[in-house]
Parts: sequence; C-alpha cells; structure tokens
Amino acid sequence: MLSSSLNSVDVGAHAGAILELLVARAPRGSHWAVEPLPAFATQLRKSFPTVTVCQVALSDSEGEAEFLHVRNQPGYSGLRRRPYDFRDPDIERISVRVDTLDRLIPDDIDIHLIKVDVEGGELGVLLGGMRLLRRCRPYVVFEHGRDSAAAYGTRSEQIY
Repeated sequence: MLSSSLNSVDVGAHAGAILELLVARAPRGSHWAVEPLPAFATQLRKSFPTVTVCQVALSDSEGEAEFLHVRNQPGYSGLRRRPYDFRDPDIERISVRVDTLDRLIPDDIDIHLIKVDVEGGELGVLLGGMRLLRRCRPYVVFEHGRDSAAAYGTRSEQIY
C-alpha cells in the first residue's frame, strides 16, 4: 500500500508521529501536514523541511473560527468543546484560519492516503474534501469517537 512515491495528507498532525512514518516510507512522495496549533505547526516545519505544513483547521467551510487549545492535553484540542476523559482541562481560546481539503490540495496532485485525527470534526473534514475524495479515491484512515463526534452534531452512521 505505501509506495515510496505515495502522496499523503496528515490532518491533525500534532507532533508528527504519523507524519514521520509517512515521510520515512514514502520519501519520494509529497506530504502535507495540517495543524492549527501555532507551536506544533512551527515545530513540524523545523522537523519536516520537505513537508508542506499548513497552520489551519480543516472543515467543510472556510474563514476564521475559535479553536479550543487544551493546554494540559493538546491532543484534545479542536473547534468544539468535547467530553474530556480527564479532570480540569486548561482551555485557551485562539482564533484560527479554517479551510477545506479541496482548497488546500492543488487539483493536479493525486493524494493516495489521508489520515484524519481532529477530535470529533472528521465529518466536516471529509465533506470539505469531497471533490478530492472523488477524484483521487485515497485510503482514508481516521480516528472516530462517538462522544467527540456528538459535540459536532455527528453520528457514527454519518461517517461510515
């Protein structure tokens, strides 16, 4: 599945653990990392100089939005408040740019794999990338939690 020239998009790249695997397995491919948290986006740029790092949140629309940065558990950050499985989340509200997957990836690029980990906002990411999904028919790997998705008004049946 992972050829050395695979093109990928890591949506919710965070610290780059999955991105590192993708780049190592597909060094001749083109890779995009999508990460709205400024400190993580900056670190991704330093750690992965060959990757296009986009400091943006993806959804099914474009503009600006409030993003909830959970400072004591950054992996739980997202566009909506969701149930947390730990006590006392330290939430900082920041403004982020929001875009769609269709606008982010050029039409002349074939994407082979998309990883999505956006703490409940998966449906918005997929809807915002329908043109790309139809055109490229990539493998899509995503994390989906029922409680997190419910914060976005999404049911599991809508995703699958």
